[in-house]
Amino acid sequence: MKDFIKGAAPVLPCKDVDASIEFYKSKLGFDKTWVHQGFYGGAYNGNSEFHFYKSQGEIHPIMVYCFVDNADEVFEFVKSNGIETTNEPCDQVYGLRDFNIKDLDGNTICFGSEIKK
Repeated sequence: MKDFIKGAAPVLPCKDVDASIEFYKSKLGFDKTWVHQGFYGGAYNGNSEFHFYKSQGEIHPIMVYCFVDNADEVFEFVKSNGIETTNEPCDQVYGLRDFNIKDLDGNTICFGSEIKK
């Protein structure tokens, strides 16, 4: 069977679900947030949803790659919101221009767009 997945949501570990959602909301423009009993929650940006769960032990960060229309514009947006980036946007051999940030819990969020020719 193919083409049956309608969407996907990464599930990011965190120390504090409310704090993580507030970071994604205030710094990255996510909205339509929800929290379930303080240990699980989510937030939307466009058609994408991120989920967060309160880790019961050591956090093992993950990486999420987000496809965007213009990585340079997103870079300027996150910098203007005081988010530190781990690198500047750069062209990659795999045909995308991207950069990374780390959230409150060390999860890496990469933003990439097609290289404009």
